[in-house]
Amino acid sequence: MQLRIHGMHRPSKYHVLRGIEGESGSRRTVLGFAPASLLASISFADVLDERTGRGYQRRFSEDHSLDFRRYIQTTGSATIPLTFNLRPRIDGAWRVKRNGAAVELYIAREAGPILAQVDCQHRLGHLRDIDISLPFMIFLGLKEHEELKIFSVINSKSKGLSSSLLDYHESRLVRNLAGERPELFIALHLNESADSPWHKQLDLGGNVVSGMTRRASLRVADCQPQGR
Repeated sequence: MQLRIHGMHRPSKYHVLRGIEGESGSRRTVLGFAPASLLASISFADVLDERTGRGYQRRFSEDHSLDFRRYIQTTGSATIPLTFNLRPRIDGAWRVKRNGAAVELYIAREAGPILAQVDCQHRLGHLRDIDISLPFMIFLGLKEHEELKIFSVINSKSKGLSSSLLDYHESRLVRNLAGERPELFIALHLNESADSPWHKQLDLGGNVVSGMTRRASLRVADCQPQGR
């Protein structure tokens, strides 16, 4: 989107994404298409930080992302829609203009990357310089815990996703962890307790640790009976 001022072109204050609004299950979403480079520049992956407990995405894989970069540039390539969320904001960083089912999403350039990558971080990771058109689906206004829940549902059967990361997410989503998943409750307690032999030795699926300091899976320390 450009503005013409006295014969000159000045960039708009907004990135504009155009699409069709509808429902994915019970959630309002926008479906559309945009250049990969644009989607990559205005989005971010909320990777789990084990020190603070914030974030939920898996660790970034260079190889996985580069494989997709090579693939998407080949003849006959395609991909399912990249999934994002526009989290609630009070600063007007994004807004929606509706005309029936057709919508325009205005995203303030000065806001930086504000599209949360729910399911696409490896597809977009190395596409900042690629203008190939990609489909997108954007949830409108999901809160972070709702975003986390959808991510967990989408990836619960993914072979490439850390079981520890999924377990950790579940521990954050259930209301009564001790009652519903006592094995996770105990494992996480062992990881957090300074008196525990497992103190900070369990991998929650966030920070990368290798070599002699490589940590055990969260499931190693749980008390889950076989056949559960």
